[in-house]
Amino acid sequence: EELDAFVERVLHTERQQDEQAAKARDLGTDIHAGVEAVLNGRACPVGLADYVMPAVTQMREQFGTIEATEKVVVGDRCAGRLDAIFNGSGWRTVVDVKTTSNPPLKGSWFEHKLQLSFYAAAIVPNGHGVHTANVYISTTVPGVVVLDTHADWLTTYERGFRPLLDYWCFANDYQP
Repeated sequence: EELDAFVERVLHTERQQDEQAAKARDLGTDIHAGVEAVLNGRACPVGLADYVMPAVTQMREQFGTIEATEKVVVGDRCAGRLDAIFNGSGWRTVVDVKTTSNPPLKGSWFEHKLQLSFYAAAIVPNGHGVHTANVYISTTVPGVVVLDTHADWLTTYERGFRPLLDYWCFANDYQP
């Protein structure tokens, strides 16, 4: 194969991969917005029901009634926006929705547990009465939803998130 032909083939493949990545990213964003819409009592966007409704149904069954969506929380030296808080069976559950082509088979990915631990600590610093949960929605197989609840989020916060935050503040000379 001539060098020019090889370069053109590689560039063509890269463009195709970029287009596929953009479509996947847009689908994930649309699914996420659809979940928020339905949780807030609005209609599910056209074409997304097969992804959104199974997730919303499972969250309601597992976590109770919706208390808030897209809530900004401010905690120790940082802030973030959590996806949802549910209230049910004496517990509040802080939820983060993730879209992915391949949901995890065994529990949440660790960095997602760290993120949720911060959100929960920002809401209830003493850790009482709160659980956290990642909700993974497959973008490749409509209807596949994986819920993973974490009762041990406070340990994750104290032993995982806070030391990482301390290091980041030290490394970046950040002093609030």
